[in-house]
Amino acid sequence: MLLALVVLTIAIVSPFLGSLRGGAVLVTATHPIHQALCRKLGDRPTLAAGLMTAAVVLGLILPFALMAPRFVVEGREFFTEGWVEIRDVVRTQVKQEGTIPNRVDAWLTENFREEISLDQLRGPSRMAITLARDTATAILATIAGVFFMVIALFYFYRDGEHAVQVVRELLPLDEDDRNLVIGALRDAVNASVRGGLLTALVQGALGAAILAILDVRGPVFWGAVIALASLIPLVGTAIVWGPIALFLLWQDEPWKAFVLALYGAIVIGTADNVLRPIFVGKQMKAHSMLLFFGILGAIMLFGFKGIVLGPVVVACVTATMTLFRREFAGRT
Repeated sequence: MLLALVVLTIAIVSPFLGSLRGGAVLVTATHPIHQALCRKLGDRPTLAAGLMTAAVVLGLILPFALMAPRFVVEGREFFTEGWVEIRDVVRTQVKQEGTIPNRVDAWLTENFREEISLDQLRGPSRMAITLARDTATAILATIAGVFFMVIALFYFYRDGEHAVQVVRELLPLDEDDRNLVIGALRDAVNASVRGGLLTALVQGALGAAILAILDVRGPVFWGAVIALASLIPLVGTAIVWGPIALFLLWQDEPWKAFVLALYGAIVIGTADNVLRPIFVGKQMKAHSMLLFFGILGAIMLFGFKGIVLGPVVVACVTATMTLFRREFAGRT
């Protein structure tokens, strides 16, 4: 009966697992601050939970709000002036023999002059409509997820200590072993969050630096975008510096495109694989190689949430091995 009820409960809350997981991670990472606030406010957990929820929401929004004016200026310059440059390049190169747009146009004319039908011409329109619909759906889903995460934050702050105590009591271990398991999980979550943020900041700074050296418009704006993109599994920062390199190639600046692509693949891309295990492992006291493959494999298996689940699994394995050695050391 208990197992059936647990499975049913998981099925009921499964649409909100992402929001609950995000709230739990943020609460765990900010737990020391919440404890200090609770001591100052005394026996008022609801007020402390409300203040911490508001502080976390502001902490997530405020950096973007402070940098928004710069983002707007550099983004407008890039997209408006950059579009003018693209238009001028296209107009100029289409008239020249042997240029990339001319060769593409000739290839399309040669291979698809007679095969293109009306239905095929309508395909891009259908793709555009589908893309717009999927984008709108993703934006609405993200807004809803953030809303539910904020609600989860409040309740986790207010009742999280009691929930952790219940879990501790359910563990069939003595008190020292319970502390070991709970502490390992807490350290894994804290390390994954802080290590991920530090890695994102470093990659954003590296990206902004090379873009400024190459005199690409809006280095601060695109550096911030690179920092955010570093949180995307598998593709990561390449989703930003790759199109910029192609844009530079289109602008007839092949050496800049080559330098950016080489720098992005070797320096920016490698920084994530090197720095994240170091930053995470320093706090978890786990081997960097184990964390490297653990995080990478978890991302491939679970997607974005693997950034946190990878260190958690490694922490569980390490804690379990410690318990096993402690329990069976010296036995045959």
